[in-house]
Amino acid sequence: MGNNRGPSLQKFGVLLLGGALLLASFTAHAQKPAKSYPEEGKVIGRGTTEHTMGVTNYFTQTYKVQTDKVVYVLDCGKKPFFGKTGAECGGEKKIEVGDTIHFRIEKNSVYIPVKDPVVAGMSEEKLRIMSQEIRPDSPTEKPPASQP
Repeated sequence: MGNNRGPSLQKFGVLLLGGALLLASFTAHAQKPAKSYPEEGKVIGRGTTEHTMGVTNYFTQTYKVQTDKVVYVLDCGKKPFFGKTGAECGGEKKIEVGDTIHFRIEKNSVYIPVKDPVVAGMSEEKLRIMSQEIRPDSPTEKPPASQP
């Protein structure tokens, strides 16, 4: 009878290659640089935004954040499990008026670092930018007008 080792060795080779690719993927993920949160702003207001899903209405938490140049209105986006209003953002320490938050902006969202007891460390929360308005009193980068 014939030797039927060919397919078994091929399967082993495919598994070995798959394992190596998976290990390389984990290694590359572990070596990503730490995310930075270069933007800083002060929470100057809170509110809620109404959403409609079918015939049901629910509310999500919103935050008004003022930076040196821009005022953002951010939607936490957490849907309620019970009741009509979703949970607050901020991880273990919820965001409050007067807090200074650090964040990064990517596309139409703001990401804030949060201490998360579920993952036992730091993670980040995503808030949707609902609106942004340039502050009329923001510092400009134009040189001061020269005096004659």
